[in-house]
Amino acid sequence: MVTKNTREVAATLLKLAKTSSDPAVAVGFIERAADLKERIDDEGLPKADGGPPPNIIQRQ
Repeated sequence: MVTKNTREVAATLLKLAKTSSDPAVAVGFIERAADLKERIDDEGLPKADGGPPPNIIQRQ
């Protein structure tokens, strides 16, 4: 199941890949980010449009 944080996790993996000095580790991060992007595309996670995520409970 794709959660609303999946996009953030994929972005973090790409940032980690950029900072890694070990090419094998960087490739692993990139592959995981690509897998997450594929899941986002397949399961239809809403695109980031700057609006609030659906079904959010606002606290006061």
